[in-house]
Amino acid sequence: MAIPKRPQVTEDMVRQAAREILPRQDLSDKSKEDKLISDIVLCYEHPTNGYELARELDVHCGWGGTQSTVEELGEIDSLVEESLEKDIAAWVEQHYPEPPLPNGTVIQEGIIKGVYEHNSGYFKVQEAGYLDPNRSLLIRFEDAVRADPADIVA
Repeated sequence: MAIPKRPQVTEDMVRQAAREILPRQDLSDKSKEDKLISDIVLCYEHPTNGYELARELDVHCGWGGTQSTVEELGEIDSLVEESLEKDIAAWVEQHYPEPPLPNGTVIQEGIIKGVYEHNSGYFKVQEAGYLDPNRSLLIRFEDAVRADPADIVA
C-alpha cells in the first residue's frame, strides 16, 4: 500500500494561527475579525516572516501596519509550523516511511549520509563540493532523486 503524501500547510492551519494572534488586535466587531482572517489566509505563503506577510497584506488588502503588527504577524508562521510539525509527526507515526534509498547513494544534491534523527522522513546529505562533515542538507525522502555520480559537481 502506498504511503500518502507528507502533510502540507493548509488554509485551516493559517486560519487557526490568525485566530490566535487576533485577540491582540483592536477588533470591535466579528465581521472585521473574519475579514482580517480571510486577508491573512489569502496572503500567507509558507514559510514567511512578519515583514513579508505585512507587505503582502498592505499590497493586496490595503493593510497598514506598525512594528508591533509585523511582530504579531511573524508569530503566525511559528504557529503554522508547529501545527504542520504535529501533522507530520502523526503521519510518520501512522505510516512510518522507510528511506527509499540507502546511505551512500548519489542524489542530485549530493551523497546520502543517513537519515536525519530529529525529524523523520529526511535524509542527511553531504552537499557536493562541501567537505565539512558537520554540514548536511536535509532532503525529504520523496524529494531524493538518484543521480549519476558523474553529474554531481564537486
